[in-house]
Amino acid sequence: MTARKVLSIEKLTKKFNEFVAVDNVSFDVYEGEVLGIIGSNGSGKTTLFNMISGVLEPTSGSIFAEQQSRFSLFDFPSLLKTRFSKRVRWEDRTAVDIGGQSPHIVLNKFGIARTFQIVKPFKQVTTLENVTIPHIPQNFMAKPSTLKSRAIRSLLSVDLGEKQKYPAVILPHGDLKRLDFARAMATNPRLLLLDEPFGGLSSQDAFRVTQLIKNANKEYGVTIMIVEHKLKLLANLVTRIVVLDHGQVIAMGTPKEIAKNKDVIEAYLGVEADHIA
Repeated sequence: MTARKVLSIEKLTKKFNEFVAVDNVSFDVYEGEVLGIIGSNGSGKTTLFNMISGVLEPTSGSIFAEQQSRFSLFDFPSLLKTRFSKRVRWEDRTAVDIGGQSPHIVLNKFGIARTFQIVKPFKQVTTLENVTIPHIPQNFMAKPSTLKSRAIRSLLSVDLGEKQKYPAVILPHGDLKRLDFARAMATNPRLLLLDEPFGGLSSQDAFRVTQLIKNANKEYGVTIMIVEHKLKLLANLVTRIVVLDHGQVIAMGTPKEIAKNKDVIEAYLGVEADHIA
């Protein structure tokens, strides 16, 4: 049985004046997989995520995703824009070009959530309030007590239950990374974009985040894309890896295939593949 598409990127390009950050990139993401995106600094990884999540508008190309039957009071009037978006057929489904849509439409109507390389929680409110906020758009009719209980479950899932009354500003970096993960998962995503989830983490914290990613994928069926520098951290997590260099896809395959790919090794000046940075 052929895997179902969750996302299809076609000839995607982003220019900043004369600089081409992402150059004619095309690939598909399939339901239930964990896909890694690697490349050196400036290779276009985060720019790619920013276009998928609605932070940046593509210069050209398309990002196709299936609209979900989700409703939020925050959708109007931005939803009108989707009526005029390009559409394609995925067998028995219709996919919409989400390029240029606002981030809240990408999240609320297409189920695509993300974390950021630099974690930016609401620092002056509590950890619990930070996780309550992303629950609201999909549960705006819920009682405050219901929202609170769901937020507590979110915190417990990332081992932050005992810190629910802490202001986020005092949390250490490892806790902030897990809080960011909990906030993204609180939106009930179909596709989760993780931008360098291991950045700056100790080996112990990196292990805890690895387990969270595996659980989200296996237990909740969330399809995941991970931007990361190091192939070694992805090897036991991902099913496929896309390699970017100067904004272009230079390789795609399993971690073992990527580690042996001559183009990848040459692009990183002969550095061992498990130390790609």
